[in-house]
Amino acid sequence: MNKLFVSIIVLFLNCSLVGQSKKAHVEVESKWSFGVNTNIILTSLFKIEDNKIYNPYIIDIRRILTPKSFITLGIGGHNDNKVNQLDGFADKTFFDDWSISIRLGYGMEKDLNLFWKVDYGIHLVSEMFANNTIQDSGFDKVSDINQGFSIGGGPFLSFTYRIIDKISLRSESAFYYLRGQTNIAKTFETVPESSDLGNRLITNSIKTYLPVNIFLTYHF
Repeated sequence: MNKLFVSIIVLFLNCSLVGQSKKAHVEVESKWSFGVNTNIILTSLFKIEDNKIYNPYIIDIRRILTPKSFITLGIGGHNDNKVNQLDGFADKTFFDDWSISIRLGYGMEKDLNLFWKVDYGIHLVSEMFANNTIQDSGFDKVSDINQGFSIGGGPFLSFTYRIIDKISLRSESAFYYLRGQTNIAKTFETVPESSDLGNRLITNSIKTYLPVNIFLTYHF
C-alpha cells in the first residue's frame, strides 16, 4: 500500500508537468490552488463525535491544466490513540485508531456567474486504516486487531464561491465505491497458541459525502 500511495503522488506530479509543457499551446497562466477542509477544524473545536458525513480529506491541491480542466490531489486521515483505566483497578485498555486517505482526480469547471462556478469530475481513492484494541489485565495482554485497505473511486460535484481573486470557499459532495481487504486477528501474549490470526475479509462499500464540507482555498 505504501507503494500505491507513492505512485498516486508521482502520477499527480507527472500530470502537473504535462500541464506545464502544454502552456505554449494553451494561453493560460499556470495556476495552483490549496484548500483546507474547515469542517475538520470545526468538528475538533465543537467536539462533534458523529462525523461520518464529513469529508475526511484535510487538504486539496489543484493544478489548473486549461481554463476549464484541472487535476486534484487530496490527502487526509486521522489518528486517535487513548488509554482507559478505571479507578482502583490495574486493568488498562489501549485504543489505536487511525486512517490515511489519498485521492487523485480529474475535473472540469464551469463559471455560473462572476462569483460562482461548478466543478465536476471523478476521483480515484486509496485508503488505509487500523482500529486496534489492547486489553492489559496485568496477567495477560489481549489484542484485537482490525486493519486493512481499500481502493476505488467515483464522481464528485462541488460549488465554489469566489470571495476575492485569491480566496474562495468550496462545498463538495462525492460518491465512492470502494473494494478492499480487512484483516482481523486476536492475540494472547501469555498463551500465544490460542491466538487467532487467520481472518481475512473482502469488503465492498459505498461512501457518500454530503455538500456540508467547506474548503477554504487559496489560489496562486
